[in-house]
Amino acid sequence: MSATASQRAPRPSPFLRLRHWLRGGTWRVVFFTGGCLLTLGVLFIAEENWRAEGAWNRCHTALEARGEKLTLADFAPPPLPAEQNFAATPLLAALFTKPTAPAFPITLMLDDAATNSPGTALGSWRVARRTDLTAWANAYRSHTPSASNVSPGAVVLTALTRFEPQFAELRAASQRPGAQFPWTWDNPDQLAPHFAAAKAITQTLALHASAALAEGRADAALADLTLSLKLDQALRNEPIMLAYLVRASVLQLTLLPVWEGLADHRWSDTQLQEIQQRFSQLNFLADLAQTLRGERGLANSQTEQMIAGPRSSARGDETVNVRSAARSLGFGPHALLRQNQIHINQLFQLAIDPIQAAASNSQGQRPPDLTNFQDQAKSLRTQHPYRVLAGMLVPALQSVIEKGLQAQVSLDLALVACALERHRLAQGTYPARLELLVPAYLPRLPVDLTDGQPLRYQCGPEGKFVLYSVGLNRIDDGGRVELSPETQNPNPHQGDWVWRYPPPTNHPAHQ
Repeated sequence: MSATASQRAPRPSPFLRLRHWLRGGTWRVVFFTGGCLLTLGVLFIAEENWRAEGAWNRCHTALEARGEKLTLADFAPPPLPAEQNFAATPLLAALFTKPTAPAFPITLMLDDAATNSPGTALGSWRVARRTDLTAWANAYRSHTPSASNVSPGAVVLTALTRFEPQFAELRAASQRPGAQFPWTWDNPDQLAPHFAAAKAITQTLALHASAALAEGRADAALADLTLSLKLDQALRNEPIMLAYLVRASVLQLTLLPVWEGLADHRWSDTQLQEIQQRFSQLNFLADLAQTLRGERGLANSQTEQMIAGPRSSARGDETVNVRSAARSLGFGPHALLRQNQIHINQLFQLAIDPIQAAASNSQGQRPPDLTNFQDQAKSLRTQHPYRVLAGMLVPALQSVIEKGLQAQVSLDLALVACALERHRLAQGTYPARLELLVPAYLPRLPVDLTDGQPLRYQCGPEGKFVLYSVGLNRIDDGGRVELSPETQNPNPHQGDWVWRYPPPTNHPAHQ
């Protein structure tokens, strides 16, 4: 028996057996080829995932070494006790506890009967247009009779007294040191009713302040300004683009009565010093850098959620879906997300670095160029699948950078304009050069952030001046404002950003 076994033919090699098996039919060849391709595909995906994870770990480590925060939760402020929180006052807290209740949004908005009347838009300092109080007074008289000999400002103030209980509550709450809306940091996609409310309140405050200034009540207008800035403080804690854009809009509304009071010489030196002190505490460029960090943290958190996938099913927490299981084995095709995440983080850092440098420039040095971000990010605007998501973000980042730049320049113009008025109150005229404001009325002169040169200033006859930035096109257009044909609002990409005054009103100046 052992001799027979020793004479048995040798066993075929695995390769020969595979070739024999493949001769059994075409379907076997197809099956084998498909299996090979699938194996190669899985190995390729696993290798790409491994490479992507390593690249992300290096990117993550490098950014953290620079002190950068990379998740949205890192920006959550500590809880603020209600007795210290302006936004915890019942009127504002009701926005979140009763989001469908119509009382708050309606009672603190300028009513339709007035806003739909001819000429009842708020003014705009950017085009040197005052709020037309006569048009507002006529609109209010149409449904709230008043004596014909009452001044327009008085009519508007009387009409707005229906808001006095709400404003009294907000002013009392504004004495609290902190301001923080109950934003849910683990659910950034939640509805944000306080954004619309903040703008509505500021619009009403701007109209009230304009009427108060016309009536010689600069103290009441300053109280309105202070309340508007408290709303800005509450929004400042939310480092997302939408909150930042609302703040930029609120700032332009807040500047309107400041500009009107300066145009008609309503503010006293003491009041101007307080306005300067409050404005000097704002740094929209530093806040923009923080906003971009928060948006990057939000993008990172969302990427992690997409890679992880849903982690539960109808059977409960004991199971995970196939996507999560595949990721745990390294087979999920998440390299595409990881590589895009890396380039998104690099894109945000490309925007943050020059903004932070400009925001920290306290010596009046030439700031980095913030107007050409799209050119700097050109390498990321490709159709490569590992960069496509970053490229899609570039226009949005360019837009918010421009809004932030315009907000900070607007603040700088207002600060210089307050200093010019203080010089006029003390010396009887505006200075021939801006340098004469330092140090008596300004600690230093801000530079034009659009081109790094000094702000342009022209002191003309009859006590007039023009103060301006050259704007995003970085061309000195001599203080000319370009209007958009569609909206008749200033075109931020053409012309200059100008602070100038229209002819004075007939009301006596309050000096």
